[in-house]
Amino acid sequence: MASGQARREAAPENTFVIGLAMAGAVSAGAYTAGVLDTLFRALAEHERRFQAGEVDHQVILKVMSGASAGSICAALGAASLVQGVVPLDPDDRFRPGLPMLHELWVERIRLTDGAGHGLLGEGDLGADETGESRPVTSILDSTHIDEEALALVADVLRGAEGEGLGFVAEDLEIFLTTTNLMGVTYEVRFGGDGGGYGHGHVMASHGNVEHFRLSGLGRHPWRSEWLRRWADSGISLRAPDDPGARLDFGDVFRDPMPSGWARLVRSAVASGAFPVGLSSRRLDVSYAELEGRAWPIDTDPHERRPRPILPKTIPGPVATIGYVAVDGGVANNEPFELARYALRDVDRTQETWRLAPNARSARDANRAVIMIDPFPEGPEMTLASDDAPGKRRESSVLFAIKRLLPSLINQARFKPTELLNATDSSIHSRFLIAPSRTTPDGAKLRGAMAIASGFVGGFGGFFSRNFREHDYRLGQHNCRSFLHKYFVLDSKNPVFAGRNDLNHGVGDGMACILQVGKDALPDFVDEAGAFYPRLTPGEAGGAERGDRWPGLSLAEFETGKRIAARRAERVATLLMREVGLTTWVKRFVATYLWRGLPFIGGGIRDTLSVDLGNRIKGEMVARNQLLASRYFDDPRDRALYAAIVRNGNRRATPAQLATQSEIYVPTPDKPMATLTLTEADVEERVRAGVVRLSRYKGRWRLSAGQ
Repeated sequence: MASGQARREAAPENTFVIGLAMAGAVSAGAYTAGVLDTLFRALAEHERRFQAGEVDHQVILKVMSGASAGSICAALGAASLVQGVVPLDPDDRFRPGLPMLHELWVERIRLTDGAGHGLLGEGDLGADETGESRPVTSILDSTHIDEEALALVADVLRGAEGEGLGFVAEDLEIFLTTTNLMGVTYEVRFGGDGGGYGHGHVMASHGNVEHFRLSGLGRHPWRSEWLRRWADSGISLRAPDDPGARLDFGDVFRDPMPSGWARLVRSAVASGAFPVGLSSRRLDVSYAELEGRAWPIDTDPHERRPRPILPKTIPGPVATIGYVAVDGGVANNEPFELARYALRDVDRTQETWRLAPNARSARDANRAVIMIDPFPEGPEMTLASDDAPGKRRESSVLFAIKRLLPSLINQARFKPTELLNATDSSIHSRFLIAPSRTTPDGAKLRGAMAIASGFVGGFGGFFSRNFREHDYRLGQHNCRSFLHKYFVLDSKNPVFAGRNDLNHGVGDGMACILQVGKDALPDFVDEAGAFYPRLTPGEAGGAERGDRWPGLSLAEFETGKRIAARRAERVATLLMREVGLTTWVKRFVATYLWRGLPFIGGGIRDTLSVDLGNRIKGEMVARNQLLASRYFDDPRDRALYAAIVRNGNRRATPAQLATQSEIYVPTPDKPMATLTLTEADVEERVRAGVVRLSRYKGRWRLSAGQ
């Protein structure tokens, strides 16, 4: 737009409003960050074209919601918008559009740098700055998260877009979910108790939502009717007025009266605090914030609304309420409903105040929620055993204890209506972006199988920078494809203002909502159209060694394993002291439970360092992410390698070894195909000399290829 030219603003009927819902992802947050990178670039480019008169409809970002890694992406996404979106450089297509998000997910958060820093560091163990011993707060070193967060936000400056961003609403709503370990109690009264004077039914909510509102950045006046009715203005975030001015984060983790930006960082870190793995966090909310929270329920808050009940030991209203928070994904891993309610309009056909459902058809939709979920497949269904040993095992109290927590978490996350509608191609008010890539052989992989971070419950990306870089670029690639093919409306939708010169996507008569040329967004494909991130360009044998599908060398794996074992040893020692093992007899027993018998082992340490290590290593072989497994031309040999790795040093018959041999062998017809050897396969590979028995009967090892 030329300097001094008046800025355009589309009429309401020519405005399409979007919200983003970002699911929990652990290290696959790198994928979500890559999606945001391309999406924000596309929004900025479409707005440029709108201001130039090349299109006549605006697309406005109104709300972002997130859980766990999604919360971190939402929080840093907001700060990145203030910093400014970097346009695509034709001479450097690898340069990220959101440098802050790329720096955090790809460059900073890691298991170890080999020099004592990272999630396997020991910065959280031992004495604090006052000389007092610190309790063990988590399995991993959470001070790494704090240090990297502080370094990242130390110098965030307002970008050059001093007049504001036309593709962002004046009030950008940000919702971050956390799991409140203390709980907030609410009372529901019933009409049959004599007019509401008796006792009501009291419930506790552990799913908390931190609502922030960013102003001073966007220009579009679009308002949320839901939040307006509930009078929920959120925690105020203000973008600096002048280009080059610094965001006011203050002392993020120590300030007793933190700024809104500091609270945003604290809430994002708390939302990403994977239970036990990372340290829980203390958050403080005002009673007014708790009482004034907007609930995603179809009711008029002027008639009735949930109100918190303080403990009886507190005589009256309090200014702030503290709670201990962990991963928001435990209670709400896909906060889709928060973004959807923020977009809903008032139902003007009703006599009383009610929210109308968002229009769904391609001809009528004018707002939509885009959910970004690196793991859309969810948990795998488990069936009860039919054999007698299995039935006995499943009747034990230990089995019930083991299955209880996952059952509660999965049930809390179960939202069939929200999630099914997001995958219905006939509904154009809800969309889903999830990992997808095509291999050189033509197999189309989805979900966890498509991303390099998709093992060890999503922690796999922390093993290698290349894993995270792969997923970031896959996020960019998938978002580009989504915008050009599937993020569409009927070309006769009033949003498009009757223009007939629009870019079209998949489907007859379907026009792209974001009118962005393919050259404006980066992509990473080879000549055949298969995803090719080029992680190690210029290296000899790069494609085989990880340029296309990244892998880890055995040396790198073993180095990480040693560092993890060292941290586990220190954590275990400190925990023994914390639980009161002070007498020499107790320490002696605990030590041998941990370390096992001299020269024999068999303790908990061996189980963690050997068995767990073998399981992780076996999973990497199954996914072809251990470089050593790529030396096998025959997939049966890789399957045997996986079985031997998983089995470890235990005795096993060929039949028992075969049961541990499952690997993934995707094909164009069966992208999720697996291969499991039979007893005959194992014996045949032994005769072929691929494996041999060691001198200890029943123990297996490879004769070559490791």
